[in-house]
Amino acid sequence: MSKLKIKRLPSKTQVALTIPKVLEGHFFSHHMQGDLHVRVERVEMVAKSLKAPVRLLHLSDVHLDWNTEAWLEALLPHIHRLCESYEIDAMVFTGDAIAFGQDYLPALSDWFNALPALPCYGVMGNHDYYEVSRGKAVIEALEAGGVHMLVNESHWHTFSDAQGGLYIHGVDDFVKGHPDMTALIETAKETPERNHVLLVHNPAQMAEPFAWGAFDLALAGHTHGGQFLCPNWLARLLTESPYIRNWYQLDDASSSNGGCELFVHHATGTASVPCPIRLPFMSRRLPISVPRWGLMSELVIQELVP
Repeated sequence: MSKLKIKRLPSKTQVALTIPKVLEGHFFSHHMQGDLHVRVERVEMVAKSLKAPVRLLHLSDVHLDWNTEAWLEALLPHIHRLCESYEIDAMVFTGDAIAFGQDYLPALSDWFNALPALPCYGVMGNHDYYEVSRGKAVIEALEAGGVHMLVNESHWHTFSDAQGGLYIHGVDDFVKGHPDMTALIETAKETPERNHVLLVHNPAQMAEPFAWGAFDLALAGHTHGGQFLCPNWLARLLTESPYIRNWYQLDDASSSNGGCELFVHHATGTASVPCPIRLPFMSRRLPISVPRWGLMSELVIQELVP
C-alpha cells in the first residue's frame, strides 16, 4: 500500500470555539446559527474527457432533522448566491440527508427542491438507512427533490460542448448499505480516455488500494472531521476511517492518472450531538481563528481544472 499524505489543508478561518454543553449540565436542542464556512478547492486533473474547468457544489451530511427549520431556510439563499456568483455547473451530495426522523422525508424533498435548478447527484449515508425499510424511502424522497441517486451506479454527464464531460460514480454506504464498487471500477477501467469522479459517503471505503487507479477524484463525508476538537487518532477510532478531513493523495503508480485524490467534507449540517456549545463562563460564543477545527457548517466548491 502506498504511503498516504495530506495534500493540503485550508487556511485558518473565523469559527466559533465550542466544547460539549453537557459540561454546563444541559443541552441546546438546535444547531448553532450563523457559523458557515465556504471554501473553494482547486483540483487539477489529467485532461481527458474534461476540456475546460467545471465547478461542483459539494454538500454532505445535511442531517435535516437535527437542524432548525429557520437555519435550513437561511442556508438556501447562501447556496443560491454561491451558485450564481461562482457559476456552479452541478451539485453533488455525499450522504446522510437525515439522522433518524422518518417524519422529515417530505421536508427533505422540499429542501432539495428549493436548491438551485442544477444537475445534482447523490449517494446514501449510514443514517439514511436507519429504521427498517427506510433506505428506499430516503432514496425516493431525494429523487423527488431532484437528486439523481447513484446506488452502485455510474452516470456519464456532459456539462457543455466546450467543457466536455465526465463519469460520476456513486457507491452505496459502507456501514448500512450494500456497497459494490466492482461495476464502477470496470466502467472506469474500460473508459480510460474519460475522467471519473467517485461519490462515497464513508471515506473508509477508499482504504483499499484496488480503487485508487480507477478514479481521478473521490468525494466523501461522514466523519464531520472539521466539526470536532478531536485528535486524529480518536477521530479514526470513532469513525473507523483512516481519512478524517480535507485532502489525501492515494497514489497508484501503475495507473494512467497516478492515483486518486480524496476529499473529506466537514459536513453541511450538524454533527452527531446537535448542540451549539460554549464555555460555562461565556455569555456568547467567542469567535477565534482555529485551523481545521470548530463546530461549523461547510459548503465546498470543487473546481475541476483539466
